[in-house]
This record gives sequence, C-alpha cells and structure tokens, in this order.
Amino acid sequence: MRRNASGQEPSRNRGRVGAGLVGALRVGLGLAMAVRPEIVPRALGVDAVSARRMGWAVRMCAVRDAALGAGGVYAALTGTDVRPWLVAQACSDAGDAAAAGLALRDRQVSPVRAVALMVFALLGMVWGLGTARGAGAGGRGERAVGREPPTAL
Repeated sequence: MRRNASGQEPSRNRGRVGAGLVGALRVGLGLAMAVRPEIVPRALGVDAVSARRMGWAVRMCAVRDAALGAGGVYAALTGTDVRPWLVAQACSDAGDAAAAGLALRDRQVSPVRAVALMVFALLGMVWGLGTARGAGAGGRGERAVGREPPTAL
C-alpha cells in the first residue's frame, strides 16, 4: 500500500482527519447541550416544563459527548490511535438510538423526531465503526509489522 509524506497510508490519514473533525463537532455539540440542555428534549417534542426538569440528565450526556470528542481530537492531533475513541463514540451513538427508541415506545417523544434521531445516531455509529476499522493505529501507537513486542528486563 502507498504511504504519504507522513508515512501513513492515505485511508488511515483520512480516518484520522475524519476522527478529528467529528471529535470537534462532538465537543461543540456537548458544550451547546451543557449550556442549553432544554434544546434536546424540546427538539424531540417534549413540553417546555419537562424539558427544563430534564436539564441535569442532558448535561450528563453533554459532558460525555464533549469528553469523547476531545479524546478523538487529541488522538488525531497527537498521532496516537484514534480507534478506541471512534469505537467509544459509536457505542455512545448506539446508546442514544436505544434511549430514543425506548422513549418512542413509551410515547414520551414525537414519533417522527425520535425516528430521525435514531437514524442519525445509528448512522453515526456505523460511520464511527467503519472509520475505526480503516483508520489503523497510525503514528506512535502502532507496532511495526514483524517486530516482537518489547519485553521486560
């Protein structure tokens, strides 16, 4: 496989850039949700009073998304393995889809909006897993092919 000037395969470099961009988007969305937590439940059709009462729970998710995004950005910028961050983000997205599905089942949210959120979250999950598969460890975190791992003295 061809390598670029940085010594990485082009698909791995694209994966690293994608992980960094998605990570930055997650940080931004997490911060927005932390500042205005009522946005998410209101977007799902929850009434204003209930949305305000859910603020603490939304902030927990906001911090989680911002932290996962920051980890992905850090890994992309430092050349460390982005795959664990992408897999963690995909798991988070799967959890969001499941939570929206349960809220839909219990008729707590707008059906159309919940399905839209579920589709968006599942697409994020699939993208994250696919990117993780193609990203490789890259940079400093990757072991050279054919070398034995270091042993303790």
